[in-house]
Amino acid sequence: MTPPAAALRAGIAAHPLAALGAAGAANTTIAALTLLNSVLMARLLGPEGRGSVFAMVAFPTAAAALFGSFAHPAIARRAAAGREAPRRLNGLVLHATLPLAAATAVLSAALIVLGGVQLDAHEKQAALLYAIAWAPAAVVLFHFQAADMGGARWGRYNVLRLLPYPLILAGLLACLASGRRDPDVILAILLASTLAPAAVRAWLAHRDGGFERVPARDLVALFREAVPFVAAGGGAAVLAHADQVVAAVALPAAGAGIYAVAQRARLLLAPLASAAGAVSFSHAARGRSADPPLGTARFPAVLVAAWLVLLPAVWYLVPVFYGDAFAAARLPAMIALCAGLLAALADVREQRLEGAGDPLRVVPGRVAGALALAAAAVPAGLRYGSTGIAAACVLGQGVRTLVAARVAGEKRPE
Repeated sequence: MTPPAAALRAGIAAHPLAALGAAGAANTTIAALTLLNSVLMARLLGPEGRGSVFAMVAFPTAAAALFGSFAHPAIARRAAAGREAPRRLNGLVLHATLPLAAATAVLSAALIVLGGVQLDAHEKQAALLYAIAWAPAAVVLFHFQAADMGGARWGRYNVLRLLPYPLILAGLLACLASGRRDPDVILAILLASTLAPAAVRAWLAHRDGGFERVPARDLVALFREAVPFVAAGGGAAVLAHADQVVAAVALPAAGAGIYAVAQRARLLLAPLASAAGAVSFSHAARGRSADPPLGTARFPAVLVAAWLVLLPAVWYLVPVFYGDAFAAARLPAMIALCAGLLAALADVREQRLEGAGDPLRVVPGRVAGALALAAAAVPAGLRYGSTGIAAACVLGQGVRTLVAARVAGEKRPE
């Protein structure tokens, strides 16, 4: 690396706003590609086909969020501390992936078999094959992203997060050109989009020194470090994915297709929210303090400003982008965007606390929000469909934000 490039990289890693800009640029590109891919997929498949694909991937995605997030904070904090040699950290990542990927695959299969009541026999079989192949790649990629985030390797972190989306776009454009409108083909494209970056990241780890063989006691020590983060990670997983699981179970294929489009609006703030959370976690982990570093106090104002711009745009653009067949997604999409804002505001604060090694302070908000969402989503979904599930998300994230703000205002005992 040339000296100017090294200086630029060090500057990005050192200052929160510079790192936010780098991560935010990558996330904005991801969001744009996600929107484009969502539009193409919806127009290729229609509400019913889109709903089938949504249901097939919702269960393994939720399982990966639950188990894949278990060791994520511990790996990130190890990388931030800088005490592990690359070869040893790579070994920890690989060995931690094996049991958690197996658990993800088993839970995915159970959810598909028990909850996939809207899927026919062929769709269930395709979903099971997808989950078994997808789980190891998803978990290992998630773990390596934790290592890159903790170590403030923002270039690698951002590029590998970005890679799946142009791959999906290329596959969807090929389907559009050939006239293929088969949900199985779309499912294969989604699988390939995870396998490819996981393989690239594993190759980079091999190039960086390979994988040290880690004794069982060291892996147990890593998992023991992760235990305080379990409730926080589980609450976050429920808040992020419970609505999708409920939609996959409770709504018919066409209704699930409407919700698949509507819930994308919740992710429109993800470029800024994810970047702000990652930067806050990394700086807190390296500084060993939950106090906001210079520049991060402005993160919430940036998020609110973005929400104000996006809110009217969502109402107008949903039928323009997706077509009249998805016009019913406008109202739930606007409600989902409100849930996304509340989630983003809470996540920035929580990521800072987790990075500082104080995960127990985020547990009350996440658990309370998860319970509120879980309690409200099923009856609201059965009664009001996609709009009801989106409203349950607002309730869950609102409870999370209120409890998180109260906990953050409490003084820690000396």
